[in-house]
Amino acid sequence: MTVTKDLFGKPDAEGAEPSMATIFGLPSLRGIVSGSKPWTQGAPGVTVFAFEKDKRNVLTILAGGPAVTLRPAELLPADTGIVTSFALDLPALEALLRPSKAARDSGFDIAELERQVGMSLRDQLLPALGNEFAVGVRFEVPPATMSMAGDEQEQTTAPVPEMKVVVLVEAKQLDVVRSAFERALAATSPSELTVRDVGGVRMASSGKVAVAVVDGVAMTGEPDEVERVLQARAVEQTLGTSRELDESRSRLDGDTLAVVHPTPALRDTLSSYASSFGGMFSSQLMGLSNLDDTVVRRESLGLSITTGGASAFSAAALGIVAAIAI
Repeated sequence: MTVTKDLFGKPDAEGAEPSMATIFGLPSLRGIVSGSKPWTQGAPGVTVFAFEKDKRNVLTILAGGPAVTLRPAELLPADTGIVTSFALDLPALEALLRPSKAARDSGFDIAELERQVGMSLRDQLLPALGNEFAVGVRFEVPPATMSMAGDEQEQTTAPVPEMKVVVLVEAKQLDVVRSAFERALAATSPSELTVRDVGGVRMASSGKVAVAVVDGVAMTGEPDEVERVLQARAVEQTLGTSRELDESRSRLDGDTLAVVHPTPALRDTLSSYASSFGGMFSSQLMGLSNLDDTVVRRESLGLSITTGGASAFSAAALGIVAAIAI
């Protein structure tokens, strides 16, 4: 499908400050080409986003950025349901966003962030960080509840699974990153900062957010989720020790920019949830029979997103990764 020149945002007026649409590269999109549908049995779905590569925006920075390795994701607990790994050229993004008034107005205020972390992003924090991020999503199913229906019959209600998230990023200078993360936590949370040892690792928390740095990885999320990562590391029950990511890693190359990997833990959780509805939903109907990776790659035209299998989840993952990429 070829798109009109201003479908995703009109070009900025001459001399005007670049808009957020321009910064993200939406006006530079020139076409979206879709292959087989991701919900077609056994067929991979490929969507290519073509854009002008001579523009300096988030899209071109992503397309020219580093490839993923899945190394930070190895630290996630073995019961993680979905792993999303992606790599970003952070210095290039900082250089793009720092002078932008539209970015500041939208919350990407580099000066304010530097005030919170107590150091220069360009000269201190970004050189201390790596390029790769991993987002771990775990699904927790609350206990079913019993209630009385109008005819005085007991009725069981299965609560919707709760999504628990933790974010990891590569860290090259652990002390610098730890100091920055803890300062930002103290500056943005009204609660007092508390520090404790979890599995031999320092974990700082305040309110509903915790941070920790270990094994070349910094992490943040709700205190319980950060603690789960550290405890899984201590007892060697991680995605790395379980070798869950080996097959995905074997397919990586220098043009792989992001991977969404659903694990057997996701299938187990959602199958259990589906079974609570009796015969209403089967695991096949919910797309749990073939949960394949969704992959973002660098292509000659721009970026491609490939998802395989027959799952409805794959179609949803396509949207998640598209949001990351665009």
